Amino acid sequence: MRVFKRIKAVCRPYETADFKISSKPAGGGGAYKKGPAKAELLDGETVLDTVSTRIGFRTFKIDPDNGFILNGEEYPLRGVSRHQDRWGIGNALLPEHHEEDMELICEVSATTIRLAHYQHDQYFYDLCDEKGYGHLG
Repeated sequence: MRVFKRIKAVCRPYETADFKISSKPAGGGGAYKKGPAKAELLDGETVLDTVSTRIGFRTFKIDPDNGFILNGEEYPLRGVSRHQDRWGIGNALLPEHHEEDMELICEVSATTIRLAHYQHDQYFYDLCDEKGYGHLG
């Protein structure tokens, strides 16, 4: 089964662009359908520019009796807070530092990550996505 949603984006006053997003319904718990999204800028049949990124969708709600519901299922929130800094190098983390942090987070069986105080490196957001972690920034 496919789900189709139409989103109208305003590019300039009085100009719009239509987007069709299709994805399978999300799986239970932390699982969700993710895949590539590609946008092309066309002049007639000529492609002027292309941008690709990964995209995925989840649904959530907070229920007073059942707690946090993710993709229709109860989902326990066991979280950690992460600062993007290290002694001696400050905020200039290398990919291996981000990977080490993610390994530690996985080791303690956290289900969500609070990214403390500021924008973190895109590499860490990508690691969160690959591992299926929700994150609050």
